[in-house]
Parts: sequence; C-alpha cells; structure tokens
Amino acid sequence: MERLKLLLRNLLSALSNPSKILIHDSEFYPFEFFVDPFVDKFKIYLTTTLQKPADTHHESTFLGLGRSADVADGDEPFACVDVKRPSVYLEEVKGYLTVVQWIDTLVPINCSKVVRDVLLEQIDAESARAYTDAQPDKMVYQLAPRDPKSKSARNDKNRPPAVVSSNVSILVMYMAWYCEFAGSRATTGTICFSPSHKAIVSKSHLQFQAETYTNVNELCALATLLGPPGIQFLDSKLTAMASSLATATRDFMVANSEVLERLRSGWMDEGRCVDVLKRFKSVKEMTNKSMTLGFVLELRKLVLEAVTMVFGEKCAHMLACIRTAHEMVPPDSFGLPEYKTIDAVATQIGLSDSSFKSGLTNTADTLAWYNLPYLYAASLWHMAFDDTAVYNLYINGLENNGHCLTTAYESLCSHMVTAVMTAGGSKEEVETVGALHRDFVLIASTLLMRLKQRTTDKELQTRNLDSVILVLKRFIDTSPHLSSDTSESFLPYALLQSISGDLYRKRAAEAAGVVKKAAGGVGVAGQGAEEENVL
Repeated sequence: MERLKLLLRNLLSALSNPSKILIHDSEFYPFEFFVDPFVDKFKIYLTTTLQKPADTHHESTFLGLGRSADVADGDEPFACVDVKRPSVYLEEVKGYLTVVQWIDTLVPINCSKVVRDVLLEQIDAESARAYTDAQPDKMVYQLAPRDPKSKSARNDKNRPPAVVSSNVSILVMYMAWYCEFAGSRATTGTICFSPSHKAIVSKSHLQFQAETYTNVNELCALATLLGPPGIQFLDSKLTAMASSLATATRDFMVANSEVLERLRSGWMDEGRCVDVLKRFKSVKEMTNKSMTLGFVLELRKLVLEAVTMVFGEKCAHMLACIRTAHEMVPPDSFGLPEYKTIDAVATQIGLSDSSFKSGLTNTADTLAWYNLPYLYAASLWHMAFDDTAVYNLYINGLENNGHCLTTAYESLCSHMVTAVMTAGGSKEEVETVGALHRDFVLIASTLLMRLKQRTTDKELQTRNLDSVILVLKRFIDTSPHLSSDTSESFLPYALLQSISGDLYRKRAAEAAGVVKKAAGGVGVAGQGAEEENVL
C-alpha cells in the first residue's frame, strides 16, 4: 500500500508541476506519457468489465412453467461471451467517470475529454459495421474464437469464460449478444415473451434470467450506453434477421403454393379442408421461423420503446416537437424525399419503423403474398396439436412463443403486403390491411371452431386448442382494424369466458397442488427432525 501511495504521489507531482521537463538538451512532456497508456487501460477496462463472471443459481420470476424435458439441465450457453446487465455496466462506467473527474481537479489534463473520446469510439456505428461485415457469418459473430481441439470447446457447458480482445467495441459485444439471444432462444421453450410484463422471461429453474436483460430498466440502460446511433445499429441487425425470416416465409409459400391455392378455394368445405391441411410440407419448421420472426419483432419494439423513454427523460421538449411533426406526416408518404428527414429523425428515437419497412420492401414482390392469411390460419390449426403450445396465465401467452405468430402476421401485413399489393393511397392501404386481418380471423376461427366440435374423431384430437383460440382472441383485441363486434361474430364471448375459466381453475389447482406438496415435505422434514432429537 505504501508503494502504491508513493507511485501515485510521484505521478501527480509529475503531472501537476511543470508542463515539460528539461534534461540536458532533451525535453520530456509527462502528459504525453500518461494519456496514451491511460487510453489503453480504459479500453481494456471497458472490455474486461463488460464480461460477466460466473453466477450462482437464482430463481426466475417465470413461476408458471416447469422443467423442459428436451433441454439438458435447461440452461445451455447460447453466446460465446456472457455480458453484464446493461444497468450494472452503466453504473460501473459512471463510477469510473467519477474517479476521472476527480483526477481532473488534481492535474492540468482534461481526462474527461479523453474518456469521452474513447466512449464515442466504443459506440461508433461505422467501425462496428466494418467489423461485423468482415465476419464470415453475418448473423453470429465470433468475438472470442476458441481452439476446436480444446476440452472446453468440446463441452460448452463447462467451458471457461472467453477473453475478448480490447479491439472489440462494447457496441459489437452487446449487438452480438442480443442478436444471438433473439435468434437462438425463441423456440427452445426456455424463454418466452410476456405481453403482460413487457419483457422476455425465463423458466423458474434456469440460471440465466432473460428478464434481467430485457425489462424496461435494462433496455433503458442499454439505450443510455449505446446512444441513438448504437441502438440504430442494433436495430439494423435485428431488422436483417427479421427480413431473412420474412424471406423464408415467402419461400415456404412459393414451395406450397399449390396446397395454399387448394386451401383458398376449398376452406369452406370441412372434409376437403382437413385433407388439404394435412398436405403441408415442413409446416413445423415454418411455424418455428414465424415464431422467431415475431419474437425478434417484439424485442425490437421493447428496444425502441426504451429509446423513446430515455430520449423523453433527457430532451422532453424535443421529443414532443419531433412527435408532433411526425404525426403530421401523411401515412402514405413512405419513401417520398420531402419526408425522409423527419422520418429518419423519428426512427432514431423509436417513433417510426421505417428501417423494418425498408428491409421488407427489398424482398421480391410476388403474388404468393396473397396467400398469407391462409398460411397463418393453417399454422394456428397445426399448433392446436402441439404439446408445447400451453397457455400460461402468468405471462399471458404460450410457453413456446406461439403467440408471436400473430405479431409476425400483423407486421408482414402492415409493412410488406401493402407495399406489394397496393400502389400507394392511404385509404387503400388501410382497407387492404383491414381486409387481410378480417380474412385471417375468419379463416382461422372457422378452422378452430370445427376442431372444437370434432370431439369424437380420434385423428383430430387436439392438445391445446383452447390456448390457440386465446391467441387468436388477443390478435383481435390488439388489431386496430377489428372491432369488438368482429370478435363476437367470430369467437363468441361465452366460449371465451368458458375457456378462460377453465384455464384459471387449472392454474389454481396446480398452485394448490404445489403448496400441498411443499407443506407435506416440510411436515415430513419436521417429523424426521423430531425423531432425531428423540434419539
């Protein structure tokens, strides 16, 4: 400790006294010897502190789900680097800046400016884009490649924490983490988007807690760390993922165009419709991709809402001005040069979704998109036979993220199908989207109500029909183009109340069973302790 104090005193003395030291015929500037090592040390600090150390087990708030049988221990690592929660990392950086500001009062060097320059370099979108473009796989970014012959590479569950080079910026690390999180965990059954909590939550037995990275506080801290350009860069990567998944949906419709045409012409005939629905190829794979698409879009919505909240806290008056100006822009003005500036500004603070719209309109305009309502109605029909499509009241959704299907359908209708099927008028676009929503609800409700009546047919015995009906009901409630009268005409209120009541009673019975089992365990443990005391 005394040696460290001596070194600190000598450092401050060398920095605070003369601006230069003359030794014979040579001049030395202590400032220059301090700034460069300080910059290197700060970069190393930012990279090393961002990596998350090994955590102990913590119970998640996802109370309603049990252990997944198809996941070994339920908690495989999905990213090559574990990062800290944005709120924790933000507080650590603030603490470091406090010390730097204190150093500014002791030496005639603007250390805060040096730190600010480093932080701006760490969240620079252009350098991050250059790094990601150089990667062989644009969707997965290997930040810390490991030796494939090593033991840790063969057994990822017991691998040591990866060490990331200081050349990788914090923007790239957070972008890679969230992109890989959204792309690899959507259909594993371990995490789920919760509309009621406005976050992505994990199962109760998992060590990794998704809600500690995706709730509103964490995403606001992420927006504060990365800034509008960094968030826009993250959003561009999520948009690229969504665009590729939308293209996969179009390819599936092209491959099954004949089946979709048969369904379109014969969905009113019950016997013919069931035969056509069984002819779909790789419908499970397509459903998983659509759920992943909806999952990515829900994460984008959460991130953009956090950006708007942070900007509103920092610049409330500017946010009100931009929102007012953006609301005055005609809804059919996308792509017009006179509105590009205000749309770009609104996109940076989360008020507009033009980046996703641009990414989708770059895909091929094909007549296959006319069959989109029939495709997603068939997906809901097949999901009724899925064992994992269990409705969970705690999260207000399905445990396999099946409720994200409707999010994907609504976004595809609003952004891509209107650009393909209409020439441009606002009224025409609204009518087109409304017609697509009504067609989807009409077809899907008809197919599901038929399954509700086929209780004696063994081939059509569903697993989670009621859960899928509630997903369709949620789509009707959230759609701006459908009214409550539409819901009553397609899905009777009495039926929905009966389904909701059954789910609540089932949840109450399961909770009572858990409490009874826990009480029985405590009683047995207490009796054993008493017997041991007697002995």
